[in-house]
Amino acid sequence: MNLDLTAPLSNPGRDSVSLTILSIDLSSLEILKAPTYRFVNRQQWTGQNHLVVFGKLKSLVESWKPQYIVIDATGVGEGLWAMLDKAFPTRLIPVKFSQQVKSEIGWRYLAIIETGRLRDCCLTDQVRLQYDACQAEILPGPAKSLRWGVPEGIRGPDGELIHDDYLLADVLVAVLDRLGWSVNTEAQTVEAPDPLLSMERNF
Repeated sequence: MNLDLTAPLSNPGRDSVSLTILSIDLSSLEILKAPTYRFVNRQQWTGQNHLVVFGKLKSLVESWKPQYIVIDATGVGEGLWAMLDKAFPTRLIPVKFSQQVKSEIGWRYLAIIETGRLRDCCLTDQVRLQYDACQAEILPGPAKSLRWGVPEGIRGPDGELIHDDYLLADVLVAVLDRLGWSVNTEAQTVEAPDPLLSMERNF
């Protein structure tokens, strides 16, 4: 597939790339057996082509030095994924959304919230609006697939359409929650008395 990364977007007034930066607190591993996540920064670029957005993301990665970068690599996201994969191949985790994948991520994200392992330190009115407008339903069948998102056509108090860009960026934390997190500890030597010495004293 040939992608023109400098071409204008099909809907420059709507097409957005949203980013959520989070910190991972491993102190909850001992009790909850899972990390706690804190959203510490959000960014969004609207109407800019992937080459411009890549430059901004590359600058942020070099500044924040994240351990992992999770990206929606579905559809138009493939171009940005390709550029980031070349620049940061060992850190990138691509996600290809399908109904099954979105359901799994949705369930896991709910589990993170319900176990008290999510802290939002950069909540804005726009983000709150997207969460308030989000709707979810469990589809019939044994798979219990979860369908969720902001329905098309929902408008806010100002009459503007409500999208779910920030929400979709936030839920990617569920991908990180599948990783095997652990706390590295330095090996320690415990000196104990030589049992042979005590045996010699008993003879």
